[in-house]
Amino acid sequence: MNKEHESGSNARAVVRGGGSFNGELEPPGDKSISHRALIFASFCKGRSTLSGVSLGADVSANVNTLLKLGVDVHRDPVDPTRITVVSDGPSSYGEPSEILDVGNSGTLLRLMTGVLVGCEGHFVLTGDRSIVQRPMMRVVSPLRQLGAKVDGRDGGAYAPISIRGSRLKGRDLSTQVPSAQVKSSLILAGLMAEGTTKIHELIKTRAHTEEFLSYLEIDHEIVDFDSGARDVTVNKLTRAPRAFTLGIPADPSQAAFFIAGALISSDSDLVLRGIYLGEGRDAYLKVLERMGAHLSYENLRDGAFPIGDVGARSSLLKGTEISSAEVPGLIDEIPILAAIATFAEGVTTFYGVSELRAKESDRIATTIEMIKRFGGRAESDGERLSVFGQRNFKPKACVVDSYGDHRIAMSSAIMATQADGDTEILDFGCVETSYVDFAEHLSQMRSGEIFIA
Repeated sequence: MNKEHESGSNARAVVRGGGSFNGELEPPGDKSISHRALIFASFCKGRSTLSGVSLGADVSANVNTLLKLGVDVHRDPVDPTRITVVSDGPSSYGEPSEILDVGNSGTLLRLMTGVLVGCEGHFVLTGDRSIVQRPMMRVVSPLRQLGAKVDGRDGGAYAPISIRGSRLKGRDLSTQVPSAQVKSSLILAGLMAEGTTKIHELIKTRAHTEEFLSYLEIDHEIVDFDSGARDVTVNKLTRAPRAFTLGIPADPSQAAFFIAGALISSDSDLVLRGIYLGEGRDAYLKVLERMGAHLSYENLRDGAFPIGDVGARSSLLKGTEISSAEVPGLIDEIPILAAIATFAEGVTTFYGVSELRAKESDRIATTIEMIKRFGGRAESDGERLSVFGQRNFKPKACVVDSYGDHRIAMSSAIMATQADGDTEILDFGCVETSYVDFAEHLSQMRSGEIFIA
């Protein structure tokens, strides 16, 4: 593995193997929803109040970006998951005197690019070493079709991204890859463009941005096709939506790690409280059910978002196939699903996974390396990832590198709980980009220890 990496901390973790997963836990607020809640609050007129906001470094970068743009954002010193945003709408954005640093957040880079192309002023977005390798032409190219003035390295293919706000004109667009980040960027730009903007995606992706359009009663239309495609049509905002009060549901992607721990360990019975179970985010749960996972759902309720409690118990699992049409709905969960698959009888194959190469690390390569370090077997031909599992698989204690990728670090920690002995995870500090309390919660939920050095 030669890809260069970095994170905010070079801390390493030592996970002691053994123990089961039991008890109850409410994971942190959903990272994707937290990002969008902050951005939409800045689009609104008045004081919006958000609770349960993710404490991860990615969302903190969003807060800092809005502050540099002149938006009044205040984090409660007693409860830092509670944030108020006071704004007059997008017109309150001002040209910053410094570069906007998105840290490690590809979501923030792409969504904020869509926001700023229609704002007056000059803006430069960049981030860490991982961010400047993330492909941006999939966003830049369709935004240019709206009239956006966007540039960057290699003609706009990579950050730093330079934006000169301009007058946008709506039109029909198609996404080049199935990506909720790309779709959301184009929707946000469309809200600033004259006339009507229609975004067509061949495979429907996660719908958090559409949920906010509905929640804030912003004029839009959604058409779903039998083929799995979706059209989202928006018009220019003629007035700023009213400010809102919103609780952020718990992150299903973070819950996935603890669900995994319960499924692959003996004598485990765990309940995850308040999990977001909306469109496109429960796909990994459906895959686990196909694999024979003992899952239960309680206290299902609808509000701004569909939420419920998810129970997970020790399970005898079997391999399955995950189609390319399913992958956009579980793209973030593939590393932990692959880790689970090493404990499932037979082969588990993920199709259409090439997009994993454009994440915080080359997640195809880093996932395979992780599994092999623990003594498992996995391989890929670029578009397909296959894991060869065994029901009696016993990971060997080892040293595994996260390569600065928070999902690889946390997946490695879950596999390490089943090893004999201590496993060392390098560059474990990267988990703070999304899940600040992961190590603490892992210690709470199992009768085993994790040490951070």
